[in-house]
Amino acid sequence: MRHMSKLVLCWLIAMTVFTPVYAAETSGVEIDESRVTVVTDHDVIAPGQSFYMAVQWAMEPGWHVYWKNPGDSGESLQIDLDPRTAFMAGEIIWATPKAVATGPIINYGYEGRALFPVLITASEDSVPGETLTLSGSAYALVCAEICIPRTVPFSLSLRVGEPQIDNRWQNNIERTLKKVPPPSAAKASAYLDDGALFVDVADMELADGVIEDAYIFPDEPSFISPSDAQQITLGPQGLRARLVPGYKTENGVESEIPFILAFTQDGEYKGVHLTAKPGPPLDVGLAVIPSASTIAGGEISLLIAVLFALLGGVILNLMPCVFPVISIKILSFAKSGAMSAAQIRAKGWAYAGGVFATFAILVAILIVIKSTGQLIGWGFQFQNPAIPAVLALLMFMIGLSLLGVFDISGPWQNTGQDLTARRGLGGSFATGALAVVVATPCTAPFMAGAIGYALAAPMMSMIAVFAALALGFALPFLILCYVPKLLQSLPKPGPWMKTFQEILAFPMFATAIYLAWVVSQQTGANGAAKVLIAMLLAGFGIWLLRRTHIAFKALAILALIVAVALPFTLETDAAIGTLSADAGYEKLVWSPQKVAELRAEGRAVFVDFTAAWCVTCKVNERGALADKDVAAAFNATNTAFLVADWTNRDDVIAAELKLYGRAGVPLYLYFPPLAAGEAHDPAGAQILPQVLFSGKVIEILQGG
Repeated sequence: MRHMSKLVLCWLIAMTVFTPVYAAETSGVEIDESRVTVVTDHDVIAPGQSFYMAVQWAMEPGWHVYWKNPGDSGESLQIDLDPRTAFMAGEIIWATPKAVATGPIINYGYEGRALFPVLITASEDSVPGETLTLSGSAYALVCAEICIPRTVPFSLSLRVGEPQIDNRWQNNIERTLKKVPPPSAAKASAYLDDGALFVDVADMELADGVIEDAYIFPDEPSFISPSDAQQITLGPQGLRARLVPGYKTENGVESEIPFILAFTQDGEYKGVHLTAKPGPPLDVGLAVIPSASTIAGGEISLLIAVLFALLGGVILNLMPCVFPVISIKILSFAKSGAMSAAQIRAKGWAYAGGVFATFAILVAILIVIKSTGQLIGWGFQFQNPAIPAVLALLMFMIGLSLLGVFDISGPWQNTGQDLTARRGLGGSFATGALAVVVATPCTAPFMAGAIGYALAAPMMSMIAVFAALALGFALPFLILCYVPKLLQSLPKPGPWMKTFQEILAFPMFATAIYLAWVVSQQTGANGAAKVLIAMLLAGFGIWLLRRTHIAFKALAILALIVAVALPFTLETDAAIGTLSADAGYEKLVWSPQKVAELRAEGRAVFVDFTAAWCVTCKVNERGALADKDVAAAFNATNTAFLVADWTNRDDVIAAELKLYGRAGVPLYLYFPPLAAGEAHDPAGAQILPQVLFSGKVIEILQGG
């Protein structure tokens, strides 16, 4: 028994020596959506010592509390000490917040578990051996779809004596302190341009690694509109943020704007603290984003943009990407010999209705994307590989229908060719819609400036420009419907039409092959294989529909469902960006910094903004840019050829296009060699025509 007593005594001594000392903390207050605990990193403190107290606010999923600037609404968390305590409290130390969306409202705050440290200093008059009470209250507005104000009183007891640290809460508090944005030595300026607030950050001293998802949190409310999108573009020497001003900056930047620049780097969310001073733009490797009235160095009005859009829409009918669908419409008119003038005009307006409806959908999507602050352009949807994949499948099926494979009775009577070539108004409407969809990879002359204006302009101006573009696109067929002599010049209906209809299947197949190749440029060989498998399944499903047994029809439906679903499983591969085929001169990957470096070496620079899905780009590449005399001119003048591949989404390329007032590709820029002592101007290039001719390219290269 004596030995047992000694063992118990030894165990108690060991526990006293080796058991960690836990800091003072409350037991935790449960409040429906929250659990609140107040802690310190010391259990025993010396007289006059500073230590950390922290409020830990743990919330159920979907709830949040607010940063010191709550954003669009809300109230920041507060910690108040009882003035009768023998302690002095500093300010709350805030970790980098996050943008929290609640419907259309954007707030700044914290979700999940958040720790709010405060530096506390004990009174110098504290006496060793006594116990001090640290009391007060913590207040937070806790919000999800509703907001609930919560006040949590606390009271902690701390002994005065030889300081004792608790590693448990000290480590937690230190982890939070590491998330506090450190001050940055980077330069920052703020200025107003065309109603937008710009914040430039230059000479950022960040650790190695690409930063992503950059976001600006002003320390104080009303400098910006929190719920409007932030458009942040990275440059070689920094970044530029385009923001919607708040009431403090809507008439100009009159005072400094302290803010946190938050971002993700190497998978870690972090931030730095900066202060933007009122001043001019900084050199971040990007020019100031042009206003809606400035395009490619010149002034353009809404009226001019509308006229350019109207003319560009007419010319768009002649572009190669539209031919396969337009040819079907020509066949439809050739079959209209027995129709009355009223019926022909009705078909023309149905076709125009399809054009306008599809343009309206595109504009609505553009407006939504633009409202998020993302950089967008004409043909943006083709940067999602699912779109060219679906179109490839559709073109393949239309080709089959033109060959008569879709001549199926029953409920399938209105599929396939019937979609685009039938005599009814629905077929004309569908043809107009499809023509617009396949036209988006092309950019006709006059369109570039008009669309560039539209995407930078207010919503009503944007709608006006695209309405003019739609009218121009539909106008040739409307004129054809209202001028009988033009219709009479078409061949009379006859047996030749069946042969011509079958011939039209092959441009459809060619277009399907081209679109499958586009997918391969975005996703690799596996993506193209999925498109081909989808075509195989679609053909197999259509073949099975001819069978009468219900099992075959069920299998056919399954095959068609899988065929349609396959394109939506595609994902872009950022590592695939490839330069076009060798044309007899070296081609390099474009970047704004590369242009500046080459010009500093005394070389002229030619930049080709292109995309695999851009038909006009490919025509120029296989034509003027592949000409042997053009190649000789590039080599003779030592002009560097840079390729900016916009096949997949690239915000840096989108920003450069916008700098030159363009919303899509192709865009061709020529930078002459720098003269002695001349500085590189990112916006100082000469713009070439969108449809290139070898003579014009040679003239530019030779300084003409």
